[in-house]
Amino acid sequence: MLERGYRLGNTLGPNVLTDDKTALNYYALAKCIVGIEYEGKIKHPSIKQAVSAFKLSEQKTNTEETEIVSRKRYNKRLKFIVENLMTGEKTLCNGVKEVADRTGMTVTHVSSYARKEVVYQKTFKIYKVNENKIASNSRYMQITNIESGQVREFESLKETANFLGKATSTIIYHVERKSLVCGWKVEYLD
Repeated sequence: MLERGYRLGNTLGPNVLTDDKTALNYYALAKCIVGIEYEGKIKHPSIKQAVSAFKLSEQKTNTEETEIVSRKRYNKRLKFIVENLMTGEKTLCNGVKEVADRTGMTVTHVSSYARKEVVYQKTFKIYKVNENKIASNSRYMQITNIESGQVREFESLKETANFLGKATSTIIYHVERKSLVCGWKVEYLD
């Protein structure tokens, strides 16, 4: 679809479009933005198609990749509880790196062990602490119809969501803001 259509005849002097990589990159970008005529229609190639057609290489610097990895892995806002089953000691750890240092596991495995609540090396059990979690599915809930005054109680958030025909996240949203869900006021009993 996209071909290198900028070839100039055989010239003896330098060719700006083929010799200068920056100019070639801008030319490829311009083709992506403006588009090209293909079978009578204007088509806009993707960046990958343009890079391939102009024989350019997509380069990522190592610093960009390490910044992304470090932001992902070493987020100190994530909190975990590491329980040593041999001694019964529970420790609060800030971030995945601290858990990995304490248990000896790799950084990439910490989240999966916490999510599955599996024991690591028959010694450590890891729990993720979610401080932003306001509601749990096991909390008792009460809903009140504003128009009729009818009151209903449910044993869990999921039952309440099913009754109202909404997602549990929607119910949590309305509880936090003390707003109505389909004409019902939703609140926790405990």
